[in-house]
Amino acid sequence: ANKRKDSNPSTQSKERNQVQKFLEKVSNLDVALLSLSLLASLHNVAKDDSSTEIVSVYATVWPTGLSANTAIQTGLVESLLQPILHSYTRKFPKESNVFLTSADLNFANGNYRSALALYVETVAIKTDFFEHPIEQAILPDAYVNRMIRCCSELGRLTQAVVLSQFCLEPNYGQVFKYLEDRDTADAADSLFSLIWDMSILEFAMSLHTRRGEVARRRHVLSCIMQLELNTNNEVEIKRAAAN
Repeated sequence: ANKRKDSNPSTQSKERNQVQKFLEKVSNLDVALLSLSLLASLHNVAKDDSSTEIVSVYATVWPTGLSANTAIQTGLVESLLQPILHSYTRKFPKESNVFLTSADLNFANGNYRSALALYVETVAIKTDFFEHPIEQAILPDAYVNRMIRCCSELGRLTQAVVLSQFCLEPNYGQVFKYLEDRDTADAADSLFSLIWDMSILEFAMSLHTRRGEVARRRHVLSCIMQLELNTNNEVEIKRAAAN
């Protein structure tokens, strides 16, 4: 009798709602992060896709080897995770880990526009709204690559090129393909002033020269000639550019 009662869909739904309401009332940040970590781990188990895993603070706490449990379903986990994330982003607006989990969930679901916005918001929180440098500890390559993927999926190829510079070792083969693609849905040429990687600028220069695109070539050349990028400048000139 107990087994039949436990398997009743209406009972399960009621219990999930009770758990959801309880978790939404959490006001302690550590408990909130622990709750998100558990749900994120269950989501990873259900989805079973390492390329879209949600990274959480306490990921190593939870047991592994649950993938054989068919009772863990992506839809059921998300039905808890989504509203709880919505609640926690309002309760903890300065906690980057909450926004990062939300970004990862959107990325896993192919909501690339929302994911990209949330990744940027996460970096903004971590750097006090870009008052501090964006270092590897703040934006590791794994997340840079996810942001690049978001831009690529949205057709924002020049933005993807700009973001690639934050990788310790940019994938130049991929970057050059983005530059060669004429079908980009962003500001394109106007973003070249944000490129500081000389290898990328030199490839763009060569590309526009081969294509006979005089105006674009001139624009890239002006970026290359910026004082802070020209490594052949005297020390005094570099110091003036830095100021």
